[in-house]
Amino acid sequence: MRIKLSIAVLIQLLLLLSIVAYKQYGIASGERILLVTRTFDPRDMLKGDYVRLSYDISSLKTDKFGVKDTFKERDTIYVTLSKNADGTFSPVTFGKTEPKGATFIRGKVITAYGTPTGTLTVKEDSGLTREFDYYWSPYQKEVRYVFCVNKEGRLKFHFPASNEKWRTCDGDTSKVYGTVEKVIRHEDMQINAEYGIEKFFVEEGKGRTIEHDILGQGVKAVIYLSKDGRSVLKTLIINGRELS
Repeated sequence: MRIKLSIAVLIQLLLLLSIVAYKQYGIASGERILLVTRTFDPRDMLKGDYVRLSYDISSLKTDKFGVKDTFKERDTIYVTLSKNADGTFSPVTFGKTEPKGATFIRGKVITAYGTPTGTLTVKEDSGLTREFDYYWSPYQKEVRYVFCVNKEGRLKFHFPASNEKWRTCDGDTSKVYGTVEKVIRHEDMQINAEYGIEKFFVEEGKGRTIEHDILGQGVKAVIYLSKDGRSVLKTLIINGRELS
């Protein structure tokens, strides 16, 4: 019994040491980058306090980046990054194959689902023709609609003109009356991914304090990337100061 217990303890110790060694090797040999972070609820009941982090690369849309690849849960994703003027990095594109000659981070798709989107060609009652991007909403040709358009000219809402007696546009939008002449539909995929840099562990009892300090501060995460895009989170920078 004691032998089995000793073996189990030894295995756990070796596992812990391998994790520490991997992290230290990644920091020593990897490329240093900075990512702007957002935080969530801290605390891991088994491992003590931590701050849960997310990034711009945590949630991606194929349409926004002009990506044609389709993804499913557990797919490997490669996100190409570019350096901003303030020294942080942001995503410029992503895909299912490892990019060449670029800074990139490798992750795993957690969820992937499609969002119906498209472009409407609308003929207004005035005779003018204009186009709107739309999300989720089905439209029928030759049906007269009320289109609720914001100050930037973007379509926010719509409803059949026959329902105008009991529906209206919000106060910050104006009404455009017209009929749909053409509908171009395509599928925009929402990709949620993780990269192994979503938890920053801190001294037990200080997770909540650090999360409070982080909120609204534009915190940066110090990340080290290996040549194949694997990442290691070293620390956080809050108000220009690195946490130890």
